[in-house]
Amino acid sequence: MLASMGFGLPAAIGACIASKQIIVIDGDGSFQMSFQELAVVKQYKLNIIVIILNNSSLSLIKENANRISNINNDSYVNLKYGNPNFSKIAEVYGIKSIRINNDLQLDKYFDNIIMNNTSYLIDIKIKNNYITIGDHVNHVNLRNKKYEKYTKK
Repeated sequence: MLASMGFGLPAAIGACIASKQIIVIDGDGSFQMSFQELAVVKQYKLNIIVIILNNSSLSLIKENANRISNINNDSYVNLKYGNPNFSKIAEVYGIKSIRINNDLQLDKYFDNIIMNNTSYLIDIKIKNNYITIGDHVNHVNLRNKKYEKYTKK
């Protein structure tokens, strides 16, 4: 589901009440708007896997601003920024985490993380040349057959 920025983690918390395990895919900008909700995840021992697609940019906002203004250059809308270490933030809240430098490493860790049966944060550094979360998900290949067993249709 594509929703407003900051909605992913709070929505996953609500969904986790009705389900045993939830996987939420969030952008870095969106996650920064609600990461304090990790306290709720920890307090209620919710089994939520947070996957952050971290490109150090507010790509969708930049794309919309460029589209509305008909100007397509980085000097008009500069929404690249440095991020905190999201893995360290998760650890402060008592949630296990891993920071990986490219999406190809996800396969190496994903099954073990799922089998841990606990909350987990995965911070994936990705390239800054994809605009929407859908583009990111396709790029990271989270829609391949390996991950189908973790999704409900």
